[in-house]
Amino acid sequence: MKNVGNRASNIFGLKTEPEVYLPEDAVQKVLSRAKELQSSDFIRELNQYKVDYLIWDKNKNPDWKINFNNLNPVFQNGNLIIFKFIPPNS
Repeated sequence: MKNVGNRASNIFGLKTEPEVYLPEDAVQKVLSRAKELQSSDFIRELNQYKVDYLIWDKNKNPDWKINFNNLNPVFQNGNLIIFKFIPPNS
């Protein structure tokens, strides 16, 4: 018996795409970098990149510990806040 998902895609003329899995070493590399970022100076990390704004959804990330010294709130709607990033060098 054919898979129901395949039958539905045939009926609607959709092409099925194979699932793509990431290599375990790539996953570990990302997790390792995420751990480094969590334990480092957030502003110093941001300063390495061209960042103009930071968006904080307090519903999804209520536990963020943010140093507001280089962040100027420019918009807020409920628990969604947009900050303008002011690099320490400027």
